[in-house]
Amino acid sequence: MRISGALIVILLIALAYIIVNQPRVCPQNPQINVYFCPEDSCGNAVISLIDRANRSVDVAMYSFTHEGIADALIRAKERGVSVRVIIESEQVSSYSQYGRLRAAGIEVKLDKNPYLMHNKFAVVDGKVVATGSFNYTESADKKNDENLIIIWDPEIASKYESEFEEMWEGVYGK
Repeated sequence: MRISGALIVILLIALAYIIVNQPRVCPQNPQINVYFCPEDSCGNAVISLIDRANRSVDVAMYSFTHEGIADALIRAKERGVSVRVIIESEQVSSYSQYGRLRAAGIEVKLDKNPYLMHNKFAVVDGKVVATGSFNYTESADKKNDENLIIIWDPEIASKYESEFEEMWEGVYGK
C-alpha cells in the first residue's frame, strides 16, 4: 500500500496541531519555575507572566509598591484582561501602587481581615499561580533574599482562585 505525499503532509500537519495544542501542564506533573531574588529578577518573571495573561489576573499581595508590576497590570487591563487586586490595608502608603491601580480602572480592594493579610500570590488565566515570599516591591526584587515559585497547573490554580474569591467577598478562615 502506497501513501501519497499529500496524505503524509496532512498527517504531519494534524500531528503538529495535536502536539502544539496539548495542555502545557498536566495535574500529575505541573511545570514549576523557581526564582530567588535579587539574582533571578522575580519582578521580571511576574511582569512576563502578567504580560502573557489572556483572560484574568487576580493578585493578593501584602505589600505592593513595584511600579513595573503595576505597569504590567495596567497593560493587561488595557488589553481587556480582568484584573483584580487585594492589598493589605496596613501597607497602603504614598509608595503603594493602590491609588495608581484604581486610577487606571483596576478593581482594587483593601483587605478587611482584622489581622494581617500576609498572602503573596497571583492567579493568571485560572491556570498559573505565582507565589512565595516575594512582595511586589522594589526592595523585595533588588535587595531582599526572596523566593518566587510559578506553578503551571490548573488544579492548583483553582485552589488559589477559591481562596482569592473568599477574600474578595470578605470571607476569612473558611
